[in-house]
Amino acid sequence: MGWISPTGASGWTNPHLIYDEDTGTGPTASSTPKDTWAPFLEITLSSGIISDKIQIYAATNATYCPTIDIDVYDGEEWTGVFEGALGAGVEWCEKTFTPQTVTKARIRFYRTTSTGACNLAKEFDFWEIPITAPTVTTQAVTAIQPTTATGHGNITNTGGE
Repeated sequence: MGWISPTGASGWTNPHLIYDEDTGTGPTASSTPKDTWAPFLEITLSSGIISDKIQIYAATNATYCPTIDIDVYDGEEWTGVFEGALGAGVEWCEKTFTPQTVTKARIRFYRTTSTGACNLAKEFDFWEIPITAPTVTTQAVTAIQPTTATGHGNITNTGGE
């Protein structure tokens, strides 16, 4: 399938900018006190997909926001994807996780200097794993009756699910 853009976001100023396909703009976390995590930006999909990675166009800054925290949600619980530093320059970064159904993600930055806002995340996408149809071969039908019959076949590939 490929990269899928989010369909919604909430939690920061101008949250829609995380999926506007413009790497020059991005949402801003609210002003955060020194040595605390900013609130989460929650990034949503219109329906769940099977995924094993995300990509984010973002950076961390060693001076004031050195750490980013990224999680995905499967409809029941959050899974930690990444917590740490990204590159100093804003760039695309891919982060992988165990394949699962994903309905949303969330990100936040850790603020280490005086109170202020972090606006280092510009774009976010989900990777949708293609679902392969099962491979089925049929064989002759037996025990044919007026309203029933017995079919035979083999499934040699379950399609990955």
